[in-house]
Amino acid sequence: MSGDGNLQRQLLEALRRGENSITVGGQQVDLSFWIDRHGVRAFREQGGGETTWSSPTTGPGSTRRNVVCLKWRGNEACPTRKRVAELLFQMGIRACDIFALIHPYGTREFDVSFARPEGLELFWSGYELAKDQPDWQGFFVQAITRQNEVKKVTVLTRNESLSCVDILTWLSRYGDVQGLPSKNLDEFGIWSGAWTFQIKLKHSGGSVSHIPSSAFLGRDRIMVFYRGQPKLCYKCGSPSHFSASCQVQRCALCGGEGHLAASCGQIRCNLCGELGHPFSRCPRSVANVARARTEVSREAPTAEASVGEGDRAVGSMKRKDGPSQQRRRERRQMERGQVEPRPGVMPAPSQENASPRAETLGDNEVNEELRRLDLPR
Repeated sequence: MSGDGNLQRQLLEALRRGENSITVGGQQVDLSFWIDRHGVRAFREQGGGETTWSSPTTGPGSTRRNVVCLKWRGNEACPTRKRVAELLFQMGIRACDIFALIHPYGTREFDVSFARPEGLELFWSGYELAKDQPDWQGFFVQAITRQNEVKKVTVLTRNESLSCVDILTWLSRYGDVQGLPSKNLDEFGIWSGAWTFQIKLKHSGGSVSHIPSSAFLGRDRIMVFYRGQPKLCYKCGSPSHFSASCQVQRCALCGGEGHLAASCGQIRCNLCGELGHPFSRCPRSVANVARARTEVSREAPTAEASVGEGDRAVGSMKRKDGPSQQRRRERRQMERGQVEPRPGVMPAPSQENASPRAETLGDNEVNEELRRLDLPR
């Protein structure tokens, strides 16, 4: 027994180290069978990380992770465990993605534990598309462990002048952006053209709504990456195929299904998602908001300019008809007998005492002249 235990530990250690063979009794033993059977090779091809051997999701003192419970509530006989596994495979889930499929004897429940969070994300995405199909209508799906709603999202652009605010506006269609974005810098401190956002994804039904892996903002394409992002068809959102083999007709203008852009009379903005205008005319784009503010500032004069124009207008009025000109005009009219003297208005001086320069002088000079002549002001 101790020898068998040592052999098992040696086998597990070899699988963890990524070795393809071990030495037993002086002979090389090929591990290809074990690698294929337990999904180790699939994990290596997907970029490494811990395998199902080294990262158990259950056990004494452990918390269950990446688990959903499928409860059969149909009127027909409960499906077999094999049938449930086939339904999962139809979603695009592979055997190496499933850590355990438990069907307690005599029950109508199936606990599905996924090896990684990506498997759980893929299940929920596939279930949203397949829940109305006859094979799934008898199942009630209960989330044993919740999905991680807050994601660290990386958005890669090829156009470095694409506004970060426009990217944030587009991301807000799929969740709430938390905190400020940051630029992704390499080891030399040079920007790679990518931004990092913290986003709390929205819920749709019993799962979160995922962000497309590729999209356009105007004519600029962006790529989106984050942990747990399912691989879906870009055109229809199905996890069973990619856009190259998609048979769904989707309009590139309005985003609707069943027709192409050549026969469509509407357009949908790929920034805000609303019908009626393209990205270049979107009122929420940074360029259009800045342009609108510039036009408003040009049309509305500043307070300082308004005051200056008013002062100039008042000054011109004073120059046209100042107090001294008005008094001289009244004196001339009184001399001719055209009007009666008003109270408080100085009567016209007599011809013998009047100064010949009085009519051509200003107010100060008139007062000075009257003081010199000793006449009432």
